[in-house]
Amino acid sequence: MDDEEVTQYFLRHTFATTCQQSVRPDIVDIWMGDSSERLVGRVYTHFEDDFMYEQMQNVKFEI
Repeated sequence: MDDEEVTQYFLRHTFATTCQQSVRPDIVDIWMGDSSERLVGRVYTHFEDDFMYEQMQNVKFEI
């Protein structure tokens, strides 16, 4: 990233892209804060903490 400014939006896009390579998109939506249109994911879906932890272990960030 030469002269490109790193912003919160850049980091958010990187996080979402990296997660979606390893985790179901509906779970990434929840991690990202979901959208108001996704009522089912926002209100009615409740994953166990252990399941969410296992999903996050699938995400590999290159450093």
